[in-house]
Amino acid sequence: MKHLEWWETFTFEEKFFKTIEWLKNIGLKTDSKHPNDLTSDDIKNIYNLLGRCKFDKAWVGQCSNQANGGNCEEHSNIKCVSCGETATHECSETMQFVCGAPLCDECEHTIQSNGCNSGGILPQGLKSHCKKVEQKFKHWTEHL
Repeated sequence: MKHLEWWETFTFEEKFFKTIEWLKNIGLKTDSKHPNDLTSDDIKNIYNLLGRCKFDKAWVGQCSNQANGGNCEEHSNIKCVSCGETATHECSETMQFVCGAPLCDECEHTIQSNGCNSGGILPQGLKSHCKKVEQKFKHWTEHL
């Protein structure tokens, strides 16, 4: 059982803090469970929340590789194509295919003059991806 093996790699203090983080994330009081009293299902839930890579693959979902609180080795050095910060996900915009460009949480696919991600004119000075606050056009659904 992968989650139990993962759990045993931590010191008691690390287990304690992971338990607190998990309890906060699921809306329980942080003192409602002690690390020594966790069930296998509890540990599996912690693993699914905190033990997997946080990188989100476009149209696939969260990476399933093991990681301790961040991105796995495969995704830890990927930079956002727009600003150069650490990427958290792939762009899920579709044209003929899924874009898939690595992006951080502050950037997105640039909206073109037609309110879509392609088939229009890019705003002057912007490339295919930009900071969300730099968008010049509104998405077509905002015009409905």
